[in-house]
Amino acid sequence: MTLLNESQRWEPERFEQIMDNWRRWMKSDVPVDAFPERSAVLSTGGASKSFDDMCIELDQWLAETTNAAIESLPVAESCALHHCYLQAVYRFNKLDYLSILAHAKLNLIAGLKSRNVYL
Repeated sequence: MTLLNESQRWEPERFEQIMDNWRRWMKSDVPVDAFPERSAVLSTGGASKSFDDMCIELDQWLAETTNAAIESLPVAESCALHHCYLQAVYRFNKLDYLSILAHAKLNLIAGLKSRNVYL
């Protein structure tokens, strides 16, 4: 029996939630560098964001972080993830797609953990 150390543990359901968030973000029309809806000048000194606003902000950060981690992968692995989650064309016919996808997921998990994403 092989025991995983703390850095190797991850939850598959959480990983799929992160990838679903990234997929929705990639397919949305929301600009990445949008201006905030509220002005700091008009703040009353109290909490200026609702819980929903904070969740939206966190989802945005998580999608951008996931995208950065995917872009840092080797090209074939990045393309495999794009094919799996965005239905993009996979143009590496000489490479085994399922094997590349498995490596891509493992490397993405490591990349997300190095960017302080909880899995």
